[in-house]
Amino acid sequence: MALDLDAGQIMAEKERAQWSYQGEKGYMPLVGHVRELSGMLVHEEFREGNVSPGTSHVPFVADCLRRLPKGRRVARLRADSASYQAVVINAYQEKCIRFVIGADLDAAVRAAIQRIPDIA
Repeated sequence: MALDLDAGQIMAEKERAQWSYQGEKGYMPLVGHVRELSGMLVHEEFREGNVSPGTSHVPFVADCLRRLPKGRRVARLRADSASYQAVVINAYQEKCIRFVIGADLDAAVRAAIQRIPDIA
């Protein structure tokens, strides 16, 4: 099964809503769901708008894994660039979870891609 992670902004005009990095007031919940289980929402954290989408992914994924139905195991994880952090990548590798993480195609990423052998 694959676990999908994503944070999404919910714009709000509530007095207590916080400004996000996108310059809008609102909230930034983080969601984990499994498509193979009919898109089942495994876990969510409702976060203030000023919380970075990349905050605390490792404990969030651990919570997702604990909440899976009995006998189910995540073998793959998909996430956007908010998960493009060494601590996150190392945690997935330690748990033997294959992953796909989106990343900006900056010079360092382009150089790393060029080093991948054609037969990989």
